[in-house]
Amino acid sequence: MIELVYALSLVLIFTGFGRFIQERLYPTSDQLGDILYSFGFGTGTVIIIMYVFGWIGLFRQLPILVLLASMAVFAGMRLPWLFTAMKTLKLPTGNRLILTIIGIFLFVNLIGALSPVTDSDGLGYHLAFPKVYLEHGGFVYHPMISSTWPLSIEMIFGVALAIGDDVLAKLMHFFFGVFTALATFYLAKRFTDEKTAFLASAFFYTIPLVAIESGICYNDLGIAFFFMLGFTAWLDWYKHKTLSSFYCASVFLGLAASVKWNGPLIVVIITGISLWKMIKDKSPDLITHLLIFVLISASFSGMWYAKNAFFNGNPFGPFAECIFDGVNWAPQNTDAYRASVESMDRSPLHFITAPFKLFLSPGQYGEITFLGPLLLMLIPIGLFHKEKKGLTPLLVFCGIFYVVWFLSSQQSRLLLPILPLLCVFAAWSFSGIETKSIFAIIVICMLLNLVFP
Repeated sequence: MIELVYALSLVLIFTGFGRFIQERLYPTSDQLGDILYSFGFGTGTVIIIMYVFGWIGLFRQLPILVLLASMAVFAGMRLPWLFTAMKTLKLPTGNRLILTIIGIFLFVNLIGALSPVTDSDGLGYHLAFPKVYLEHGGFVYHPMISSTWPLSIEMIFGVALAIGDDVLAKLMHFFFGVFTALATFYLAKRFTDEKTAFLASAFFYTIPLVAIESGICYNDLGIAFFFMLGFTAWLDWYKHKTLSSFYCASVFLGLAASVKWNGPLIVVIITGISLWKMIKDKSPDLITHLLIFVLISASFSGMWYAKNAFFNGNPFGPFAECIFDGVNWAPQNTDAYRASVESMDRSPLHFITAPFKLFLSPGQYGEITFLGPLLLMLIPIGLFHKEKKGLTPLLVFCGIFYVVWFLSSQQSRLLLPILPLLCVFAAWSFSGIETKSIFAIIVICMLLNLVFP
């Protein structure tokens, strides 16, 4: 249980330190928003510092302890604010039965996070690379293909391994899941209503895929968290033309892009929608604002491409080997890798049926698959509703993201960034048809979801 104490301490340090940045760059009018963005800014700062440590030979236990101690001093100055915010925080409230189910999921997920790491990807590279970097004091060449991918969440795992063990790293991923559920509530509350927000966060946290991810050492909940912060800020800009929200979105969408290989696609999609919105509204200084947005977002994933160029000779490895002469990686290896992740059916019929198969027969979409039936039940109802209550941008992004997912690697967990958005829309759909019988079906589905984790 000492790992849980360490994890909570790291969360407090990251949040307290991040408050110094958040209150200057993006203060909100909501206590939950302040806490979420403070944790985001704090975590992002740690990622960047650990990245720098990797280059200058300070990716070691002592410098990391000094870093945490220094951050703790600043965080301590903001503990009164944090405790006051938590005391006055209006957390998701609603039906007691659903609250009980959420509590059960929280407990089950925590038990999973407290167990030793056994998943292959967690042991194979999510923990392996930061461990190698700790042993060498910084970045070194590694022959595994996974070393060419963005490794931002692995920097947080490096901090965990420096002061604890693999369980502490898993707990940090667990907390990313909790914060993503709270971020789902925050977005839905801002743009719909509190009842919808409660259901949206409940729908998200009871998805079996989320429960499984909460108990393993992956990075998918990390990208979902950063994406939700970025998308919420971006949606605020989309609706209210708040420039500070636009630039805040660029930071967190950039952090999301720095977590996984498919992360930059998020920035590309958002940039495209933003360009359309600016042209439609005839926004002044369109090029300037969009260029700044792209440069900020690209800098976070770009730092990992720079690392790849230095150690592997190819910034975009394992791809573009015909252009760049990568280390120990030939074009035929790229072809074999692409075949392994792009071997799914891409027929027009499968494009239409894949959403149903994801929920009803998900085995073909990766080893961590089950999404539960709730979204499949409720989203179609909302799609036929004429008034989307301002959720159209959300649906447009999800639709484009689905197309990109379908054309790339069809793994269910790669859809995790849009699951909170789909849960918001599903909860809104339910609010328009709420009856006791439908509510009973939803509760039964949530309880059945407990079987799968």
